[in-house]
Amino acid sequence: MLMGKNLCLLAIAGNDKNNLLANINCLNGLMDNYVIALDPELADDPDIYQALAPYQGELIEYSPHQPHPLQKLLDCGRAYGGHSLYLKADETLVEHTPEPLDKFEGSANVATANNSCCRPLPRLLDSLAELEVIDGLNEVKLMPEQCTSQFYIVQNSAAEPGPIASALTQYPEQPLVLQEYGFALAEQGHYIEALQPFQTLLTLVHSTPEQQWLAHYQLGRLQQQAGFDSDMALGQYLRCIELDEQRIEPHVWAAQIFRQRGRLELALQHSLQSLDSTEPSTASYHEPQVWREQRVLEYLQCNLALGRAEPVIAAAEFQLGLAGHSAAYMQQLGQLRQQAQDLPPAAQASDTAAPCAGAVEPFEGCIPEPTPMGEKRMLCIGMATYDDYDGVYFTIQSIRLHHPEILDRVQFLVIDNNPRGRAAESLKDLENHIPHYRYVPEDKIRSTAIRELLFHQANADFVLAMDCHVLFPPGALAALLDYFSSRPDCNDLIQGPLLHDDNKTVSTHLNFKWVNGMWGDWDKDERGFDPAAPAFEIMSQGCGVFAARKASWPGFNPRARGFGAEEGYIQEKFRQAGQRALCLPALRWLHRFGRPLGPPYKINWADRIRNYMIGWVELGLDTEAIREHFSEQLNAATVDEIIAAIELEMASPLFAIDMVCTLVKPADRQQFEQYQLHQRMVDHSEVGSDLDLRWQTLAHFLRQQSLGNNRHCLIIQDPQNLECLLQAPELKALSEDGEFALWLSPNETADDRLSNTNLLIEQRLFTAVADYLEQAASLSSAELSRETLLQKLGLSTSEPQ
Repeated sequence: MLMGKNLCLLAIAGNDKNNLLANINCLNGLMDNYVIALDPELADDPDIYQALAPYQGELIEYSPHQPHPLQKLLDCGRAYGGHSLYLKADETLVEHTPEPLDKFEGSANVATANNSCCRPLPRLLDSLAELEVIDGLNEVKLMPEQCTSQFYIVQNSAAEPGPIASALTQYPEQPLVLQEYGFALAEQGHYIEALQPFQTLLTLVHSTPEQQWLAHYQLGRLQQQAGFDSDMALGQYLRCIELDEQRIEPHVWAAQIFRQRGRLELALQHSLQSLDSTEPSTASYHEPQVWREQRVLEYLQCNLALGRAEPVIAAAEFQLGLAGHSAAYMQQLGQLRQQAQDLPPAAQASDTAAPCAGAVEPFEGCIPEPTPMGEKRMLCIGMATYDDYDGVYFTIQSIRLHHPEILDRVQFLVIDNNPRGRAAESLKDLENHIPHYRYVPEDKIRSTAIRELLFHQANADFVLAMDCHVLFPPGALAALLDYFSSRPDCNDLIQGPLLHDDNKTVSTHLNFKWVNGMWGDWDKDERGFDPAAPAFEIMSQGCGVFAARKASWPGFNPRARGFGAEEGYIQEKFRQAGQRALCLPALRWLHRFGRPLGPPYKINWADRIRNYMIGWVELGLDTEAIREHFSEQLNAATVDEIIAAIELEMASPLFAIDMVCTLVKPADRQQFEQYQLHQRMVDHSEVGSDLDLRWQTLAHFLRQQSLGNNRHCLIIQDPQNLECLLQAPELKALSEDGEFALWLSPNETADDRLSNTNLLIEQRLFTAVADYLEQAASLSSAELSRETLLQKLGLSTSEPQ
C-alpha cells in the first residue's frame, strides 16, 4: 500500500514472459493491482496466471503490429486510484526501496539504466497527475514535471531511433524527446547524428539547468566517441564542471584528456576532485561504471604518469581487496600496480618523484619587475591575466591595428596574476615593443576582483577594465573616448553590447534573473541594436568590459575571493551611490568564451556563493534568494553548510578586517580556519624567520596594498593571539567607526624585536607603516615599540621615549 492507496503495475509485456514474471516478483509485497498489455498467446499461460493470482487487474491484448497501448494503460490505471508504475516491454525492475514509498506523494521520475548510465524518465505516476502521452516516443510527460526522486531502478535495452524521430515532428522543442532521440542514436553507434538533438537542447530557453548540463556532457562524450579533436570535448566537460563542480563524470574525462596531452598536474587535480564524492542514491543522470571503477583507474594512471608509484600501489592493493568489481577492472588494477612496482626505487619511495618522460614539468620562475608608471593619459585600457599570453597579445595588438586613431590618448595596463608562471617573462617583454604598455605582477591576491587593481594602478582619468581575450570592432573605442570627452565629470558605469560569435547577434544587458549559478541572464534591448544610438540605462551586463572615471570608482568588495558574483553587484553599487549603469551601443565587444584547455585557475561554487553573500549583505539585498537558487544548482545540505560557514565568518568581530597577512607556517592554520580568516589570507610564511627580511617583505606588501581598496589589513605572526584580538577594545572601535590604527603587542618587550607583534592598520597609514618597518633593522630596541610607531604615525600625544 502507498499512503493508503493502491500501487498498480502498468506493463507492456508483449510476448516476453520471463521479463514480466521478473517484474511481478520484484514488486512482491508492494503491488496491489495490474493492467498488462500481453500477447494473446500468453493470456492463459499458467505461470503468469499463478504470479498474478494474488492481485486484481486486467489483461489487454497487444502485439507489436497494433497501436501502442500506453494511453489505454494509463486510463485503466487511473480507475484503480493511487499510483501506477509504468514499465515498457524491454524494461526490468531490478532494484527497489520500499521505505520511501510509504512517504511518497505526487508523481516521480524513475531512474532507468542501460549498460553505462542511469537517468530518470516518468514511470511512477499519481492517478491525479496531469499527464500527456508523447506519441512515437511512447513516453509520458508530467504536466508539470514534479520530482526526480529515484525509488526504482529499471533496466532497459537500447531504444530504436526511428519511432522517436517521428515524435520530434509533434514535439520539436520537447527536451525529453530530444534527449531520448540523442540517446537512441548514440546507442546505435550514430555518434555524429546524435550531436544535433543535444545541440538543439542547448538552444531551448525553457530547458532546465540540469538539461543544459546533460546536453554539454553528452556533446563531450559524443565528440570523443566520434573521434573529434579532444579540444571540443574538453570544452564541453569544463562547461559541465562550471555548471556543477560536484558531478564527477566530466572531471574523469577531463583528467583523461589532460593526461593524454601531458598536462599531468591538471589531470591529477581533476582526478582528485572525482574521488572526493559519494555515488548518488538519487541523480538525474549518472554513470555507475565511472563512479565505481573509471575514476579510480584514472587517478592511478595520473599518478603513474607523474612517476608516483607509492599512491598507485597502495590504492590498487586496496581496491583489489574489495569484492563486487568486474574481472576486467581487477585485471587493470593488477596491471597498473605492476607498472608502479617496475618503476625505479626512488619513484616507489616517494610520491614527489620526477615525472615520467613526456610530462609537463611544474614551472615556477622569478617574478619580473613591474614596469614604471608612464605619463598620464586620458584612458587606461587595463586587463588582468592568468597564464593567458595569447589573449593579452592578440587583444592589445588588435587594438593597435584596428583602432590607430585612439593610440595617442590611451595606455595599456596588464596585471599578471601568475607572475611566476610560464607567460610572465613574455608578458613583461611586451613593454619593449608596445608604447605606453605597463606590466604589474600580483601573485598574492587571486580572484576576478583583481580588476580592482586596474583602477588603482591606472595613470589616467578614465579606466576601461576588460578581460584579456576581448576584441572590439573598429570605432568602438573611439566612441567611448568621445563619450567621456564630452562628459569629463561622468560618474556612471559605461558598458556595451556583447557581440556573439556570429558577429551579428548582440546581448545588450543582463536581466536580474538567477540562471546556472549567476545573477543575470543575457537579454536584448532594441535600443542597443544601432551602434549610433545614444546610451541608455540597464540593470546589469557582463563584466568582460566596463569603464568608469577613476575618481568615481566605488570598488569591489575587498573580501571577495575566487570567481564570480561581480555582475549585478557592481552595477547596483553604482546605483546606490546615485549614479547609473549605462549601455553605450557603439561599445561592442567580442568575448572568447571557449577554453578548450580549461581555465588554469580553480572555479568553485563555495567561492561564488561566498562572494554573492558578502556582496548582497553589503548592498542590503535579500540573501535568501541566494540560498534558494544554489540549492537548486547543488543540493540544500551542501549550500546550507557553505552559507553557515559564511555567516560564521561575517558574525565574527574579525570580519571587519579586509585582509590578513600571515607570517606563520601552514601547520598553524587551524586557528585561522576556525574564524574563517583563511578566506582573506595572504601568505608570506615563505620568508622564514629572518626578522629583517620579514619587515622588508611586509613593507613591500603594504606599499602594494596602498593602491588597493583594503580598508584594514591585519599582519599577524602568532595565531594563538587571535583569542586576544577578539577581546581587544580596538576591534570594537573598528566595527563602529573604522578609523584607527593599532599595534597589538601582547606580552612582548622591545627586546623581542617585533618577533611576536601583530599590526592592524587602516589604509591611509599603509605607506607610513611601511616606512617604519623598512627602518626596523636600524632602530634600537628602545625605538621598537608600539608607542614609537603611534608617535611616528601622529596617533599619540605622548612624548617619544
